[in-house]
Amino acid sequence: MFEVLSPATEAYDRTEKRLHYQRIEALDTYVLVSQEERQLEVWHRHGDAWSQRFVGPGERTELESIGCTLDVDELYDTAGV
Repeated sequence: MFEVLSPATEAYDRTEKRLHYQRIEALDTYVLVSQEERQLEVWHRHGDAWSQRFVGPGERTELESIGCTLDVDELYDTAGV
C-alpha cells in the first residue's frame, strides 16, 4: 500500500489512517511518500508488530512482499520532484 502525503492530510495519513490500514491482516508493507522532500516512510509488519524506517536521497529499499526495489532518487526524478 502506498500513500502520497499531501500538506492538507499529512497528519491524518500518518496517524489515524495509517492505524486503520495496519489493521488489515493481509497488509504487511505500508509506504508513505512525501511531496515535500525526497523521503519514503516504510512501515513493515513483523507478526503482530510494525517497524518504521525512513529512506531518503541516495538510498534504496526492498519491498519483499511485492518483489520490488525502490530507488528514492529514481522515484522522485520520474515524478519530476
